[in-house]
Order: sequence, then structure tokens, then C-alpha cells
Amino acid sequence: MLVCSILTFFYVVQGCEKGVEVDELPEEPELPIVKVDESFFYVADIKEPWREALFSTDENIVYLFSREENGKMIIYNYESYSVVAEGVKSDKILDYPVAIGQFNDSKELYIGSGKYVNVYDGKTLEHKEKLRALEDGDSQYVSSLEFREPNLLFIGACNTSNSNKNKGTLTIDRSSGQRIARSQYGDNCVRIKTFKNGLVNDEIGVFGVGFQTSSPWLISDLFDKSGDVVSNSFKAVAVNKMSRDILATSEDADYFVTGERGNIFDKKTTDLLGSLNGDFRNYFLNDDGSKIFAIKDYSSIEVFEYPSLKSLGLIKLADESLTEYLVPTKGFVDGDKVILVYLSIEKIYMSKLDIPKF
Repeated sequence: MLVCSILTFFYVVQGCEKGVEVDELPEEPELPIVKVDESFFYVADIKEPWREALFSTDENIVYLFSREENGKMIIYNYESYSVVAEGVKSDKILDYPVAIGQFNDSKELYIGSGKYVNVYDGKTLEHKEKLRALEDGDSQYVSSLEFREPNLLFIGACNTSNSNKNKGTLTIDRSSGQRIARSQYGDNCVRIKTFKNGLVNDEIGVFGVGFQTSSPWLISDLFDKSGDVVSNSFKAVAVNKMSRDILATSEDADYFVTGERGNIFDKKTTDLLGSLNGDFRNYFLNDDGSKIFAIKDYSSIEVFEYPSLKSLGLIKLADESLTEYLVPTKGFVDGDKVILVYLSIEKIYMSKLDIPKF
């Protein structure tokens, strides 16, 4: 008898067909649980802290932001436990318009604001300049940002008019501030990420998750090293397979994870590869993508191996009394350690723990 999970909407499990009736489901095996020694530390008071954080493991630093207008942003060193730099941004953050990049041998921080991209020094957080991304006639704002060396900014936009005008991934020349190209897609409010692994001729791939209309879309673009469009495709998928609020990958992984269920898609084709079949808050991967860390709640992380998608076990975090009002919202792997960012209403904490061997 073929056994399939009962899922909502139009979700299709590999090896299962629509309409198959199931008499009984097998009991889930009990997962090994590893209690870890989680080292908590206070980072900063930040009003309305934003759940996005940017990590630079080569320097042991993390960029943290307030979402509010005139809010604080800081660079924090998680090895020396110190604030490296502090600044103020002028506008409220909408969606996911933050990125870091290396331009002309200098690290830069990019923050989208309406139709513009503000450029800050990546070490001091001093404001450098303001680049126009969208024209005054565009009913759009910058909703997502990525930078690729040596000089390309990739921009995903949110179209507030629900029209087809000017939709697509934008490329901008960081040197001149001029728009290079724009692709097309069939949805609004896209969140994009870029990749180069598995591509040739210095091409740059872009995948994105849109979520505004009743039939959300996955976007798959290919650009040449000059920022011009090579190919552009997009397709509607079932609602429960995606979420631009939950989107994770790593540079060397050939896939990305999205949605509370942990649905996994190929970076190049955006084909569905499988699902973790859980209920998760967020994800992060190790460098080569062989392990997926799925944040379940404030007290545990489930670890999966890729490509088998086998669950290796649960990492049990600190005591509930300590994390009662703190939820891990972002994580990353640095060598043999996991670094977590915890947010409360006006405070940010972080923690470090050794990756356990299951």
C-alpha cells in the first residue's frame, strides 16, 4: 500500500498521486535529542528590531537593524562581544532590502528605501550616497536586494498598483548608478537571491519568491556578467509550497528552502525537490548545503541532511525559563558552531553553541 502524507491545497509528494486514500499513517520514529551548552549574550537595545540580519563570518560580525524610521543599525562582533560600529538610517525598512557587498575593495552596506538604494560604509556605517533604482512613475518600491562583484546590484520590487507595468528583476551598475536591464515576472513583491555555483561564463542566476496575488510565483532569471538578461522564466505554484518571509540557501547549495513546511526547490529550475514536512519558523544551511537547520520554536532546532532529507535529530536549546520571551529568528553556521539571533520587543540577544554529532 502506498502511504502519502495528507496535505492541503495542491501539494504533491514524490511517489504519491492525488486522490490516493490512506487507511493509516506510519508512526513517526522518535528523534534523537541533544541538549547543548548554549552560551547567551546581550547585544544591544534596538527599538523594533528587524528579523533580518546580515552575517560576515570571515570577520565574525553581524549587521543588525531597527525597522523603524530613524532607527539604529549596528555592526556586532560575536567573538569579541562588542559593538564595532553604530549608525542611524533615515527610513523605515519595508520587506527585505538589505545587502552587503565588496565594491572597489571596500565593504558596503545597501539599504533599499522606496525607489532608492542608500549606500553605507560597511565598516563605519557612514552614509556614502543614494542611488535611484526606480523612476518616479513606477508604482513600486525596493523590496529585495543582492550585490554581486564587481559592480552589480540586483533588485526585486514590490508593485503596489497590482498592474503588470515594470515588473521584473532590476540590475543596476554600482559604479554609475545606471539601470542596466529588467526581467519580467507574473507576481508582486518578490524576494530575490542570487547564485553563481553551477553556472558558466561568469553568469549570475537569480531565483525569487513572489507573494502578493492569489497564485504566487517562483522566478528564475539568468544574467550575464554585465548585468544583461540572458533568460527569464516564472511559474505559479501552490500556496503552501512557498513563502517569501521564509527563504534560505547558501552559496554552494544547489537548492533553496521556503515556507513553513520546509519545501525545497532547485535553484536553477525552481523545480520542487522535496519537503521537510514540518512546521518551522526559519532555516539556515551549512556552507556546502549538506545540512539544513530548521528552527522549530524557541527551544529546538531540527537538523536534516541533504539530499536525503533525513532528520538527524533535534538540538535542544536553553531552558524555557530563559527563552520564554525570546525567539531565535535568524541563524547561521560558522565553522563548527551555530550562531543564533534572538529578538524581543526592544532588545537583541545572541547565542553560540557547538554543532552536535548525532
